[in-house]
Amino acid sequence: MITWYEDKKLTIEFDKMPKLAVSYPAPWYGKEENRAICDKPFINKEALNVKLTWLGEVFTFDIPAEYCWDGASIPRMFWRIIGSPQEPEFLVASMLHDTLCENHHYINGNRYLSTIVLERCLKVGGVCGFKRWLMKHSVDNFQKFQGWKKWSMQEKYKIFNLMDIKDLEVLFSKSDLTEEEYWVLKYSLGTYKSNIHKIDRLSICDRLNISFSTFRTLKLIALTKVYKVYKDHINKLKD
Repeated sequence: MITWYEDKKLTIEFDKMPKLAVSYPAPWYGKEENRAICDKPFINKEALNVKLTWLGEVFTFDIPAEYCWDGASIPRMFWRIIGSPQEPEFLVASMLHDTLCENHHYINGNRYLSTIVLERCLKVGGVCGFKRWLMKHSVDNFQKFQGWKKWSMQEKYKIFNLMDIKDLEVLFSKSDLTEEEYWVLKYSLGTYKSNIHKIDRLSICDRLNISFSTFRTLKLIALTKVYKVYKDHINKLKD
């Protein structure tokens, strides 16, 4: 696998270098075919296997050969600021994001992850920070209005809030948590159960010798692990 991007939270990998091309209308094509080419002129020439690792959770899917998309969906009025949809630095990012927008189940409906994938791929393409920020929030808000709800940590907290402490401990033990992840999540869930909205994390951070930003990252990783075990258990009961 080729590592396209990697940081502490997200890794993007492809099984090969993406081979992308542009299609053009031609006189031997029919009217409808030429219109389809104009709507989605970019084409993926070879099937591409994608692996996303987000907070320890792995998602794999394929982008088929001959997959077509419209590039970066940038309104013409913003072309002077951001650039046109045909800019090469946008192509891999827009192909991957369009695939996720058309197939929410590839990443368990995590809209936020699709937006982060877009922004990170734009960074790999050399797009400057201001343009990435503008595109990230524009795309995320558009998907929100299209009805794609954001992955909600709060909803998962509510599930665990209904569980008995002993049941939670069993769930934690099956989730392969590190000691730091265990204490961060136990502290967070305990606070949530107590309805304390202003969380004083200083004591737990001092105890584990970690920063607040590390606390937030560990909480996301731990919650993702535990929720996956919980979801697998529920699916087995359904079967």
